[in-house]
Amino acid sequence: MYGVMLGSVTIGFVFSIVNMLLIPLLKESFTPAISGFIVSAGMLLAAAAGPLIGLWSDRIGKRLPFIGGLVVLSFSGTLLPILNNSVASACGGVILAFCAYSFLGPYSSLVADRAEASGANRGFGAVMGAVNVSGFAASLVINRLYEVGTDITLFALSAGVLLPFIFPLLSAPRHEHLERPDSIEKMTLRAVVEILSKPVLFFFSMQFFAWFSIGGLFPFLTSFLSSETSMSLSTAVTWFGGSTLLSGITSFFTATAAKAFGEKRLLVVSLSVIASIGCLYSALYGRLLSGTGAGYAGVSVFLLSSLGLGFYYSLSSATLAKLVEPHKRGVAFGINSIFMILSQAVSVALMGGLISAWGYRGMILVCTVGFVLAALSASRIS
Repeated sequence: MYGVMLGSVTIGFVFSIVNMLLIPLLKESFTPAISGFIVSAGMLLAAAAGPLIGLWSDRIGKRLPFIGGLVVLSFSGTLLPILNNSVASACGGVILAFCAYSFLGPYSSLVADRAEASGANRGFGAVMGAVNVSGFAASLVINRLYEVGTDITLFALSAGVLLPFIFPLLSAPRHEHLERPDSIEKMTLRAVVEILSKPVLFFFSMQFFAWFSIGGLFPFLTSFLSSETSMSLSTAVTWFGGSTLLSGITSFFTATAAKAFGEKRLLVVSLSVIASIGCLYSALYGRLLSGTGAGYAGVSVFLLSSLGLGFYYSLSSATLAKLVEPHKRGVAFGINSIFMILSQAVSVALMGGLISAWGYRGMILVCTVGFVLAALSASRIS
């Protein structure tokens, strides 16, 4: 598991680029609405590819070839904006969004395959912890180098995308091949429907609403802090990275907390706490922004929310791994990626126009409603 955990640093860097840097970079050439649609295009492509990647990884019994292809694509997409061309920037944005969300299926399946001995909560907790801690490291890179130049920042980030993949390659067992029944070779629509039991449907509902809120919030968070609170972009990125660090630290304790409080209860409470914080911040929005510490008030809210997100990230993946049979995990996580990606694609596309019409308060309010609905869905997973 250590090689898989270290390899997930790549995912942390790719998501950090998408969440912290991509929208500000695209806004240099495009309007906020068009920037949102570029990211949405990559996410929609990932939604279409996710089940296919999952199906083929189940069929051949291997995950690493697909993950390796996404790593190379992510590396290329990170370097494209250096060309200082609007077409290249748009293509890089599409590629990065596509790769970030295409990683979800095969890497989650890889973690579930390797974590059988240590347990799903422990395995996903370690991996999600590494993803979020590496996200914090990426924010430090951006903060340190962004003022020096965009090109050197992207070069440094591209190294963080490419190099960690060495670890899962070195740690992979020789001739790794999943044990699965012969029927997997003839996966049909009926087999896919069999995955969709009632608990799984409630799980996907939870994912849709939760990731609608996460996808609508995170890509615009640095823009919110820099425009509404007069915080510099590099400082906003650093605080955003601090929230991912807290999420990562929390994720490492997922197995311990789930054992103490119960997996389902911890999942529901985590989402409920995030929703409550969002309600409070929305109610006090005007008063908080008018104060001298407006930026730090916003940062404090997101730091508190990141504690709940740390548990949610790990528990959601571990829950799905337990709800389906091992030889159907690739397809299940592929279907899961559809719900996650489509919700975020819709959210990102809507938020650009919503911010223009209602401001950032409308964005926060809508995302809060999403977390409320996610908590209600989580409570129905049996």
